[in-house]
Amino acid sequence: MPAASYVPPSFSELYIFLFLHVNVYRLSILAILLLDKVYGVVLMRVKSDPAARLRVLMAERDINTQELAELTGLSVNTISSLRSGRVKTPTIENAYLIAEVLGVEPNTIWPNR
Repeated sequence: MPAASYVPPSFSELYIFLFLHVNVYRLSILAILLLDKVYGVVLMRVKSDPAARLRVLMAERDINTQELAELTGLSVNTISSLRSGRVKTPTIENAYLIAEVLGVEPNTIWPNR
């Protein structure tokens, strides 16, 4: 019986593999957004949680914590604290910086801003 020969994966197969494994969290958020848009699923947590709204907006724009920190001039720790919900509401200046980079009004993310 002949030995099975190894066929290396194509570039597109490698890209898909890496995308699915490296960006599982980002892909999950995008899948939730798709469900919301296509099926009208009500995402109460995202609508009521500023940290979740921030994570969704970042995922929609394919911006990670490091990139948002660089684009706003804020620290990675500040962005991380807002994304995780450890800090519920940023200063008004920080809210405007983040919202501007994401292309929304601050009250889209933080209703009381």
